[in-house]
Amino acid sequence: MKQSVIYKIINTINNKFYVGSTTNQYERFRVHRARLRNNKHHSHHLQAAWNKYGEQAFVFHVVEVVQEDRSLQEAEDVWLKDWVGKEECYNKSRYSSAPWRGGAKEDHPMYGKTVSEETKVLLRTARLLQADPRLGKTHSEETKRLIRDKKLANPTRAWSGKKRDEATRKKIGDAQRGVPKAPRTFTEEGLRNARENMKRNAREQKPSDLSDVLMKFPQETLRKYDFSNAVYTGALTRVKNCVCQHHGVFSQYAAQFRKGRGCPECGAEQRAESRKVQMKQAWADPVWRENLMQARAAKKLLKTL
Repeated sequence: MKQSVIYKIINTINNKFYVGSTTNQYERFRVHRARLRNNKHHSHHLQAAWNKYGEQAFVFHVVEVVQEDRSLQEAEDVWLKDWVGKEECYNKSRYSSAPWRGGAKEDHPMYGKTVSEETKVLLRTARLLQADPRLGKTHSEETKRLIRDKKLANPTRAWSGKKRDEATRKKIGDAQRGVPKAPRTFTEEGLRNARENMKRNAREQKPSDLSDVLMKFPQETLRKYDFSNAVYTGALTRVKNCVCQHHGVFSQYAAQFRKGRGCPECGAEQRAESRKVQMKQAWADPVWRENLMQARAAKKLLKTL
């Protein structure tokens, strides 16, 4: 008959033990023995002791029968909480649901190994099929208040209100400084979803009052351009229907107007005139002119070769 029990694998030489739980003690004990005999047990500490003292030094003993109205996992966690960390116990974790939490990474059976792509797909599929434990549940008002008052840890904000000391910050900086980051890659589906989200969440651009914006423009800009029919929808979009007395209607960002700029064609003419003046000043320098002529001659010679 199957029973929910807490058991120990006891080393009779030094009285150290391993704690576990099962609903089928005979099958569970058989699996433990098979793995220990083949030197493949997940508990490296227990395996080392088995190899040192031999099979005859260990006994399997039921220490508690768990009633049907109790959770077997919670019952095991009580034993682990009392014994893990003490010299007598071979277990590494205080949590039956996470047997490797708190243990050294080198002790994990998958340490240094790689998982095949097929296995990754199986693990990913199995994880996606698991239901969220909080699906359909809500926190009570008291729990919300405790989280808000930071009396309960919020797992999504582990560092909320905390600061790392200078030594830790320096250690993190030294480890990351100079290390090139991997380029970000996007799948076609990811890009498509991102575009759809941007369109769905984009704020509707509506014309707004331009008077407050015009107050920030230089007086020279206000005299130079006509803003009577201008349309302003936000700082990230151009001010439309602005009128230049020389080139007609144009659009420009408000930030450019604040800097004294405006019509793109006027700006292009100003830059061209400025370059012309600079070239005349440079041509008046005989050294610069000689260097330019030599560079042109060398360029023509390269084309003929």
